Order: sequence, then structure tokens, then C-alpha cells
Amino acid sequence: MKFKYTIAFTTSFAESIIKYIIVICVIFSTCACRKLIEIAPPTGQLIPEKVFNDEKSATAAMAGLYLTLANFSATSLPVITTSCSADELIDYTDSYTDYYTNNIKVDDAWNDLIWSGYYSTIYNANAILEALENNSALSGGFKTQISGEALFIRAYCYFQLVNLYGDIPLLTSTKVNLNATTPRTSTSIVYTQIISDLKNAQGSLSDAYVTKERVRANKSAATALLARIYLYNKKWEDAETQATAVINNPQYALCTDLDSVFLANNQESILQLWVQNGYTDLAAQIIPSFNPLLTYIPSFIDSLEPGDKRQEKWIDSLPYNGVTYYYPYKYKLNGTPTSSSEYFVVMRLAELYLIRAEARINNNKIADGVKDLNILRNRARQTPSISIPNPLPDLPLNLSLNNALAAVAKERKNELSSEECHRWFDLKRTGGINSISSQKPGNWRANVSAYPVPLIEISANPTLVQNPGYN
Repeated sequence: MKFKYTIAFTTSFAESIIKYIIVICVIFSTCACRKLIEIAPPTGQLIPEKVFNDEKSATAAMAGLYLTLANFSATSLPVITTSCSADELIDYTDSYTDYYTNNIKVDDAWNDLIWSGYYSTIYNANAILEALENNSALSGGFKTQISGEALFIRAYCYFQLVNLYGDIPLLTSTKVNLNATTPRTSTSIVYTQIISDLKNAQGSLSDAYVTKERVRANKSAATALLARIYLYNKKWEDAETQATAVINNPQYALCTDLDSVFLANNQESILQLWVQNGYTDLAAQIIPSFNPLLTYIPSFIDSLEPGDKRQEKWIDSLPYNGVTYYYPYKYKLNGTPTSSSEYFVVMRLAELYLIRAEARINNNKIADGVKDLNILRNRARQTPSISIPNPLPDLPLNLSLNNALAAVAKERKNELSSEECHRWFDLKRTGGINSISSQKPGNWRANVSAYPVPLIEISANPTLVQNPGYN
């Protein structure tokens, strides 16, 4: 697997700080290749008093932080593994079969990379936050902005980790000797830290983007992630409030053209990761040239409603040996030169409508929640035709609670399919994970819905305990 991601600013600005980015990226990439909880930092680690002596060097450190996140993970690896674990993708590459069959080994290389990648990013975020403390070389406003971005990225990484692994070590410093013996922290405490980080990020970040591109976190990114966190923790009113704040922000709007949703800097995106070559690693791994690679399981295709444009725009097919295979086609560019670029979407406005719908329905505002679902269904509705006279009709506002929640689950599945880790996390948090057992081969075990703690981490840290179900 090749990861092709880096962080971008405006062209002129990037050119002015490139020498700093190179230095910091070398430092960060060296650290990223070594396990945070396993060993001491390398001798070339980030030294705050040398790196943060002016705004250029601090900005370069922030560029390195986004680079660390983007290079390994918020790209194809967690998306593909969790989509195979869920009821979305079948693996025909033989690279992710253990995820599809629910048989992940404790020494699985992909799982090791996910764990170490997120923790390397957290280490770098902690290093930046420590470097900002008592720093007199930087202006107050600049320090506040950089701090907010580091807090957001740390919160995002911990959200991913806690939903992949359950209880995890909570590390908020670069004290490696302490980190190397830190046991797993309960999920509830980790979420408390995430919420604290995001609230602080909200207070630190401007709603304006730092550059002309939507590739660095702003206040709305922190608010959107906080809405997601509150939803996962069943804080319905808080989730609705945070989601509404983003929905009402005039700088965001749903793309009317579904082909635009994953293009660079589109109006629906709240946060994207810049892609150096204009196409994502995810598309390069999924779009086939001859034989199927990673395709939707038949039950996913069978569950789609007639007249849904998301089938036409976000799913493509491949005839192979007399069988038609369907694969994700949200990201369409995979190496062919084009005048457009696709950036990897971390958060977009459609998710906020889904968050608000679910929060409202759970808070007995069923009609209002269904209205949010119908906004997305309206966008996805095809033009009526002879073959489909009434495509994707509006959902009735008087649905029962159970039917409304089922409608939310279905809309989330259709709108967010094979995007981030949404489906796998949704199945876990709503208790629907056992419902996919009949669609999965092998010995389905619900108690291994949490991925295993990598064996190399347990060997290095004697306080770590393995998740149930793994030897």
C-alpha cells in the first residue's frame, strides 16, 4: 500500500516555509515510524525551544502534524478495514480478508499500523501543545490558533482509537517513560478528554479557514466533531445544538451535484485532507482496472431504493466472468490527469443533518428529525421517469420512534457508505452489529467487535491487557 498524502497551504505560502516543513517532517516521520508506547523518542525529536522560535517554524510543525495524520490513516486504511469488517465491502485482494471474515490476528500488520499511526499523531500533537506553553516568541492569537488545531487533531485521533479498540491508553504528554507504562483508560474518561479538547478548540479557532483551502481545522470542524461525540454518547440536546450551529453557518451548503461532494474545497466539506496528486489512495485501491478489488456485498446493493441518485453517482460496476460487481465510486480520480482534484473528506455537512435527525428523533422530536432526513433524500432524488414515477419519496413525518430510528440508520448507511469508519462505528454504537452475522463468512463473534491491541504493543507495555476474544 502506498500513502500519497501531505498537507497543503496556499502555493506561495507553502513555498515560503518548505524548508521548515522538510525539517519538521523528517523529525515527525522518524517519530511516526516508532511505537509511541513502545520505545523512547529518537534523538531528533521535536525540540520546542528550537522549532517554535517564530511563526514560520511553528506553522511548519503544524504542517508536519497534518502530514502525520494524513500519511497513514485518515486515508484508505481505516476506511477499508472497517468497511470490510462491517456489512459493506468484500475483499478480493486477499489483503483484508481477516477483516471481512472477522478473524483479525493480534500481529496483523494493518491493525498495528492503525494503532501506531494514531498514537504517533497524538505524540506530535502533544509535542506542539507543550511547545506552545510559556512561549514568548509567538503572538497570542497565533498560539491560540495552533493550539486549537492540535487539540482538534488529538481529539479526532482519540475518537478513532476508542471506537476501534475500546479502552485505550490516554496520553496527554510526551513523557515517554510514563507513556510506556500507561495502562488502558476507560472509554468514558477518554471521551471526557475528547470533549474537553474540542471545547477548548472551539474557543481557540476562528470560523474562517487559515488558507483559501479547507484543509486545516476551524471552529466549525471542532463543532462538527463535538456534535458527533455527543451523538455517540447519547447527549441528544447537545448533539442537536452543535449540529445546528454548523448547519446554520452560511459558509456551508449541501452540494446540489453529487459529483461535487468529494472535490477539493467544495461548499459541503467542513474539513478535508489535501492530496498531493489530486486523487486519493482510496480510489486507487478500490477502482478496478480489470478484476474486482473491493466491492459491495450483495445485500448492500439489494437494500438500495429505486430512484436514488447516490446509486448512479457514488457506485460503479464491473462485469467480470459473467458476474457484475459493484464498488464505491465516491472518489473517482485514480491517476488519470484531470483539471479537477479530489481531497479526502474528513467531515461534511450531510453528516450534520444525519446527526441532528438522530438526536431529534431520540429526543422525541420525530417530525423535525424526519425533515432532516428528507433534506438528504430530496438531494438524492432522481427526476421522475416512466420507469420510476415516484423516485425516493419523502418519509412521512408521523413515523413511530422505532421506524424513524430505522430510517436514520438506513440514510446513514446510504449517505456515508464506505466513508471514514461510519458504518462500522454505527453498528457498534447502536447494537446492530450482530444483525450482520448472517452476511459474513467464518465464525462471527460479537465480542471481537473491538479490534485487538497489537501484540507488539502488549509485548512492550506489560500494563496493556488484550481485548476479549483474542489469543
